[in-house]
Amino acid sequence: MTGSGLVDLDDTTTFTIGVGRTFTKTWSGVASFTYEKSGNDLVSPLAPANGRKGVSLAAIYTQDRIRITTGINYTKLGDSRPETGTPDTARAEIEGSHAWGVGIRVGYSF
Repeated sequence: MTGSGLVDLDDTTTFTIGVGRTFTKTWSGVASFTYEKSGNDLVSPLAPANGRKGVSLAAIYTQDRIRITTGINYTKLGDSRPETGTPDTARAEIEGSHAWGVGIRVGYSF
């Protein structure tokens, strides 16, 4: 046994700041930015990013009882070196990673 596990993760704080705007009675939008500070580049394989920076945009359409929300997000993930219980021994190099997310939500109030 190594004395630690894959789920022994460090605490972190993620900051998100954004602004919303109503354009008309039916249309509104949101823009937000996300930041998470980089730390030690030796990370758990279960959380293989070392910090991140991202931007999100969303559009909301509301008509009577229907609300449709669409959004897109781009996140640049920090470079890291995952390790698996062997102290200070990297098992991989992760560089230049990014992630895209797209979503749509349709709601009906009754």
